Amino acid sequence: MKRIYYFLFLILRVKGKDKMGFYNAYLFFCFLQLLNVMSIISLFRPRTNSVVSDETATIISLMIFGILLLLNYFVLLKEKNKISEAYKDLSKKDKMVGFVITLFYIVLSFYLFFR
Repeated sequence: MKRIYYFLFLILRVKGKDKMGFYNAYLFFCFLQLLNVMSIISLFRPRTNSVVSDETATIISLMIFGILLLLNYFVLLKEKNKISEAYKDLSKKDKMVGFVITLFYIVLSFYLFFR
């Protein structure tokens, strides 16, 4: 989670404005998690023959998203300096692998949501 957050920061940062990059990475990571939660709920809804309506599923997704938003705030955004220090000295190969994994996570999140 922290590694993906760090690579999202590297992708989304604006030159000279690291605070903005960490905030952008935090928001985008939370958005991707919302897509993942909604995808998981939509995967299980048709198979369970439940009476959960679209509105209820949306409310459940938003409640889970609110919890994730708070959790990510305390785990990622508050610890942004420690995360940056921990991952800034990665080798070129580790950075490339990190970028590929992060881009794969982004594409997979969107694919599963819009399939």
